[in-house]
Amino acid sequence: MRIKKKTQFGFFNMNKYLLIYRCYAVGWIFRVIAEKSYVYAVKILEDLYTDFLLSSTQQTNATVLSRLLDSVFSHDQVSRLLNGEAQASKALWQLVKPVVRAHEALDGCLVFDDTIAEKAYTDENDLMCWHYDQSKGRSVRGVNLLAAFYVTQKEAAAEALRVPVAYELVTKPEVMCDVATKKVIHKSAVTKNEQTRSMIAKCIHNQLIFRYIIADSWFASVENMKYIEGKNKKFIFDLKSNRLAQLATDSPAIPTKKSSWTSIRDLDLVDNTPTKSWLKDYDKVVLIVKQVFKRRRWKGGGCTIFGH
Repeated sequence: MRIKKKTQFGFFNMNKYLLIYRCYAVGWIFRVIAEKSYVYAVKILEDLYTDFLLSSTQQTNATVLSRLLDSVFSHDQVSRLLNGEAQASKALWQLVKPVVRAHEALDGCLVFDDTIAEKAYTDENDLMCWHYDQSKGRSVRGVNLLAAFYVTQKEAAAEALRVPVAYELVTKPEVMCDVATKKVIHKSAVTKNEQTRSMIAKCIHNQLIFRYIIADSWFASVENMKYIEGKNKKFIFDLKSNRLAQLATDSPAIPTKKSSWTSIRDLDLVDNTPTKSWLKDYDKVVLIVKQVFKRRRWKGGGCTIFGH
């Protein structure tokens, strides 16, 4: 009789714990469904808010967006989205990673470029500050975004893939006074070239497959060239015409005399023909290509350097 009681008691306990486990499992399943629904809802709201900013020609705020959506999303939900955790380059990589993995190739290119969203009438702060705009030839106030694009094209693909894989916002948190003008100016703690090298390191850490790094003359520093060479990658940079160089045919070894260097504009370069040359402060032979552009309203030229 005692054994039966113990058996019944043990059987009762087993059913009890099984019931608790089932309730816990059901609750966990509903929790996962709720979290996925929340994440999906946040993603929809992010897309709607982005489209709202791009298409709106008037004042934009959370209340206006909620009214346009017939209160499907309240203005409090939009405010919580904007006040949430700041998105970084890691979130961008997680978003584009499946697409990149499906199209990446050994001869892929990593293209660096920066853009400025001008905000002439916005108060100045660490992010919203003055930056030099190459297209305008002067400094403008706005947000400076440095981005890295992955470009590749498979043989069977009709068009090349061009997708951003990393980005950095250029901030200037250091505040100082210009003695000459007696104006308060903002300064960045790191240079744009240092941010570029950091982004290259992140892309390599993410196991992104690429061979070439392409950028304009702003990024064609010797430090960047040496860094890229150390990572076993190739670089293709635009060069300003005042960069000092020397033809490798005229000097088999790197020139040591200061008088041996001359500006690229004075070198005897054939149009669209790669020429082996030495670049000042860089100890490897590079290929320099001279290009001449002729358009209706603009004529000019430039040089492109290839690391090999």
